[in-house]
Amino acid sequence: MHNNQTPIIKLLLILFLFTSFSIFADDKSTNTITVDSFDGPGSGGYYDGSRIIWNAVGSRYATRFESENPGAPENFPRLAYADRNAAPDIFGTLPEPSENSAVLGIWSRFDRPGYNSYEILPGETSEGEWIYRPIELVQKVKSISFLAWGSDLDYEIEIHIMDTNGFVYQLRPFRTDTANGKHIESSLKYTGWAEFSAKIPDYIIQRDVAVSNRFPLYISKFVVRTMPEEKISECRLYLDRLEVITIPAETLDGLF
Repeated sequence: MHNNQTPIIKLLLILFLFTSFSIFADDKSTNTITVDSFDGPGSGGYYDGSRIIWNAVGSRYATRFESENPGAPENFPRLAYADRNAAPDIFGTLPEPSENSAVLGIWSRFDRPGYNSYEILPGETSEGEWIYRPIELVQKVKSISFLAWGSDLDYEIEIHIMDTNGFVYQLRPFRTDTANGKHIESSLKYTGWAEFSAKIPDYIIQRDVAVSNRFPLYISKFVVRTMPEEKISECRLYLDRLEVITIPAETLDGLF
């Protein structure tokens, strides 16, 4: 009897110690890193010092007055940094910024109803030209969060991330409904500011086997999608305070 119980007791003790230590590491050893405050062009940066410049690209039926020049300012979607002095004909009635003096604004319009979309892409400028570049996160990422101003339209927002092997994953961030406390995935059908958060699933590889103290993960883009029954002639979205919660590599080295 005694010999049969001893291995079970030892196993339970090991599981208890490992769980307790993991909880301690998750709760006590995390960092909150601001990826971009959206205070203006280049307010966020890459780890090599380059500045993040965002761009917006629409799907097939995005309204384009200059069809031969997709990047023409007359075309949609239109992206700019908005502050209290923003021109109302571009951004409409600007919401009060959540914390900072400016926010990132995107104005979209489409020619046909349906499952339209536009992408909000990070990049950098080189010799006057914008170049797409995902944002590298060098620590193990627990979650990604951001603030979004909704226009009460039935649109949805996603975050796309890429692992060290180049596989891309679509995350559906959630917000908390102020009326009932429920988590609502991706929906932009509300008015005002809301905080969205997306946890990084455990199945996404973040450990770089070649460099043991790095956990590369990349933010590749935001995607906003329209629902078929919603109007498409006018949508304004504002983003603020893109952040990640990370676990430092030195903490993880003590766990394995």
